[in-house]
Amino acid sequence: SFICPEGEELKRRNFNKKRQQFEYMASMKTCGKCHLLDQCTRSKTGRSLKRHLRQNEL
Repeated sequence: SFICPEGEELKRRNFNKKRQQFEYMASMKTCGKCHLLDQCTRSKTGRSLKRHLRQNEL
């Protein structure tokens, strides 16, 4: 998992087989009340990150 700038966990939610990519997301329930929301993401559904399966090996 990943941690946002405010210390909240972004949990692994999806895996895109075609792109070999994991998606990590924070819930809007968490992001919606955060004072850093405008600096952290433009998404209406909360912060998310996509990481390639082998990114740590690169």
